[in-house]
Amino acid sequence: MRITIVGGGNIGTQFAAHCAEKNHEVTVFTSKPNMFSRSLKTVNEINVVEHQGIIKKATSDPKEAFKNAECVMVTVPAALMDQIANIVYDNAPSNALIGLIPGTGGGECSFSKCIDRGNIVFGLERVPSVARLVKYGETVRAVGYRDCLRVASLPAKHAEKCSSLMSLIFDMPCLTIPNYLNITMTPSNPLLHTTRLR
Repeated sequence: MRITIVGGGNIGTQFAAHCAEKNHEVTVFTSKPNMFSRSLKTVNEINVVEHQGIIKKATSDPKEAFKNAECVMVTVPAALMDQIANIVYDNAPSNALIGLIPGTGGGECSFSKCIDRGNIVFGLERVPSVARLVKYGETVRAVGYRDCLRVASLPAKHAEKCSSLMSLIFDMPCLTIPNYLNITMTPSNPLLHTTRLR
């Protein structure tokens, strides 16, 4: 697929590496495209490379990033959702899948215009693992991968399709959730966050 990853941070870099490793054509939409290598990788706790792939490009040009995208995965903070939703609406095809990573916090409301015109929006209940940049635009440390991912979609009837895509990208089982509200209401960052405790 032609996949555009929105955001070049921790999760965006992890997703781009995994998608590229699976031979998807990956574009990263980022404010710092000049800092991106075409070769992205994830490493474990002892810096052993576990996943690696070659992206097509990194760009800050919305037309270039979205015009042919079959899937858009949004990995930016909630405060940027409205802005990104408007950019996607103006530049991405009306049949592109739009994934919110993670899907909590009401991001689907920002993308309501996209849903109304025919885009399928899906969200992950949580991120696949803890991910922290080692080197911006090149390497991310990803540890503690989950045993499975949980996915919901709007409209709900497309959850299985979106779940299958995530399962293939991350080589892990994905369960479908029947109602997107279950993801919206997931407490995404409890006070005793495991990474902070560690």
